[in-house]
Amino acid sequence: MIKLYLMEVSPLLDAKYFEQGLALVEPERREKINKSGQEKSRVLWLAAGLLAAYAAAEAGEQISGQNATFDSSYADCISVSAEAAIQRLFSLAPAKIERTPDGKPYYADRQGLFLSLSHSGEYAACAVSDAPIGVDIQKHQNVKYNVWKRISCPGEKAAFFSQKKQPVSEKKDYLHEEELTEFYRFWAAKEACVKCTGAGLSKDFRELFTDFEKREIRDTVTKECWKLYSVKGPEGYSLAVCTGKIKL
Repeated sequence: MIKLYLMEVSPLLDAKYFEQGLALVEPERREKINKSGQEKSRVLWLAAGLLAAYAAAEAGEQISGQNATFDSSYADCISVSAEAAIQRLFSLAPAKIERTPDGKPYYADRQGLFLSLSHSGEYAACAVSDAPIGVDIQKHQNVKYNVWKRISCPGEKAAFFSQKKQPVSEKKDYLHEEELTEFYRFWAAKEACVKCTGAGLSKDFRELFTDFEKREIRDTVTKECWKLYSVKGPEGYSLAVCTGKIKL
């Protein structure tokens, strides 16, 4: 069972919705939001918290393997408005969410339900499953070429350049549009993977080989492998979900 939820955060800029939503998230998140002086960060953190609570409420008794969202290599997200989430959660107690020592969030009161959160730009995302899961959303922004080199392992780099009609110079400053889309496709996949495993950014992304054709991501050091889904997200964003260690 995998469910993926997406929320556009701009309605939470409205003071009424912001205050209503703030009362519906777990105390630790509320404290973090109140301490932040950046409005954009506040609404992104709030949206992620609302989605986590909404996902827990929607899961209910259905943590059983049915209603799987992803049956193909691409899938749409379940779009949830801030207003709908607030209305759904208004009469419910906040989901009890805690974090592991590595910072990975989990439901402390929902045994067997795993979650992952992400936010970027104008969107927050939440994925839940009956197995460890990771989700990442990335808004496309200008990226220097040397950043691509720092996250790609040799096989990925060779495959990337083999698709080009024109040779690409490694000396230029920024990736062009086509390269930028590919960069964020890989970046979101690897972020989702380390969120799934709990490794976080301590993991060297150059050790992770992403195979979109086989829909898997493989650790070239430990030889572990996970199921990967590239998800159709908003225009100008990359979105990926990683879950379920594959037995090789």
